[in-house]
Amino acid sequence: LRGGPGEVTKADESGLTATLTTGKTEEHPWKELNAKCVTKLTQLAMDPASGDDWITVGLFALVLQDVPSAERSVDKARSLGANIDPYLASLAQRAFSAAEALAAKKEFAKAETALGSIEEKYGKTPWFAANKSTFETLRAQAKTGIREAEAEELYAEAAKLFAEKDL
Repeated sequence: LRGGPGEVTKADESGLTATLTTGKTEEHPWKELNAKCVTKLTQLAMDPASGDDWITVGLFALVLQDVPSAERSVDKARSLGANIDPYLASLAQRAFSAAEALAAKKEFAKAETALGSIEEKYGKTPWFAANKSTFETLRAQAKTGIREAEAEELYAEAAKLFAEKDL
């Protein structure tokens, strides 16, 4: 945790409180913790042989909007025999929201890649069946965006060649 040496003395819904060696306390909201801190905390607080602990770590990562870490943790929980079915819808929805954000930023190739990954991981879940129409709409938008970007590149190249009278 930032702020120098100290110990975590409290953890609640709002975040962590650390007491420094000077006696001062610092509050660290969950949303402001960086990946290094989260990794360190999870290593200290979990049993790596427990599927339930891996699910908890995955849900924690999901709350922090770190979908890749959440998916890795839940995959680890599955490999240890834990039932992850109740958490798949939340993971799929967060991954889909991330793909939507990519499309909104006009990063259509990345959005298309993310959608392919979502379909591979969650294509057989009830969440996917219930959201297939929305999923396909976003996929069509991503494909259209990719084609339009390619067309714009070709047009720019043609315009440049035309200006140089090098057709």
